[in-house]
Amino acid sequence: MSANNGAEILDYVEDWRLTTALQQRYQRQLGALGTYWHGLEYLYTVVGKAQARYSPTVKVFPSVRDRLSMCMFDWYAVSACNMVLLAGWIAECAGLTSMKPHDYRKTVIPGVLKWRHKVAAHPALLDPRPEDKGAVEQLSVSNALGLSNGRLVVPAYVLKLSTRSLKQTSSASISPWSLTEVHEQLRARYEGPAQS
Repeated sequence: MSANNGAEILDYVEDWRLTTALQQRYQRQLGALGTYWHGLEYLYTVVGKAQARYSPTVKVFPSVRDRLSMCMFDWYAVSACNMVLLAGWIAECAGLTSMKPHDYRKTVIPGVLKWRHKVAAHPALLDPRPEDKGAVEQLSVSNALGLSNGRLVVPAYVLKLSTRSLKQTSSASISPWSLTEVHEQLRARYEGPAQS
């Protein structure tokens, strides 16, 4: 989402370039991408500062004061998923790819997408799907923030529970992800390699 010799580069990894005519056609959508990106940058900065308070070697769960960081992971997941989906939609509509926008999003941010679907946008406990049993439902309303390799991550653990029928359930299908690490990858994708 940066200019390069008059062409707007929508995605550096995919090498999606928008001509001036395409930039004009999708001006409103490109403005929305910019708005999403501005918000994601803000969340990255705030969570990065919270993350910096911890030593990379300490394996502790963040304090109560970092509950806001937990909310920021949820806000980030929803906004990042919308932004990436919109970028894929623009690329498909502009004829830059045959990849469907939902497939593009699943490729670019799979862990964030799963978090969005099961926790951030639709907590599994409150909006269960057939595959959402026990542990996934409970994880969806838990403070699952923790540290891994010096970065704040969600979920910081795998929850294992037994149902009333003694069937074992696990939240292992929801992979841990770091907001700061994902954002740095998105910077390289959307702003170019020098920005990561």
